[in-house]
Amino acid sequence: MGLGSWRARRASGGVAPDGIWLSHYGYTSTSRGPLERRHHVTVRTSRRGRIVIASIPGSNDSRLRLDLVRADLVLTGTWTEHTATDGHYRGARYHGAIQLVVDPTGRSARGRWVGYDRAGEVDSGPWEFTLLTTDAGPAAVREHARPAAPTEVTRPDEKGPSPGER
Repeated sequence: MGLGSWRARRASGGVAPDGIWLSHYGYTSTSRGPLERRHHVTVRTSRRGRIVIASIPGSNDSRLRLDLVRADLVLTGTWTEHTATDGHYRGARYHGAIQLVVDPTGRSARGRWVGYDRAGEVDSGPWEFTLLTTDAGPAAVREHARPAAPTEVTRPDEKGPSPGER
């Protein structure tokens, strides 16, 4: 991206609103093969310059949380995922860093995560957020408390592991 393009994006605003977002990230699994995707429906809230993104219970069998700060169009912070206690990874907790760039409309953000895998190796991959609604009230949260509908997946019945679940 050229400097002029970056300045134009900064000038246009692009502040991601609070609301309900579809989260999906990808990685190459050492045990399952090529690019895998994991989906969560999340609620984004901001307070005192901090942004918290947390999975809605019921949208996935694991729990996800991101703690971020914003500088212009860039969101930087950490992610943590607690896997399902009855799943393949038996409640393992994975965490790492993330950086996202908010699109000029403020309706999506794309970036990369970095974290460790089961073998203790550092890995990274793409992570995207797409705004579903700016309504984050109790009724909207209840409406989205169901398995996330992936936008791109080869086997719709498989949720796939988190970045560290490899």
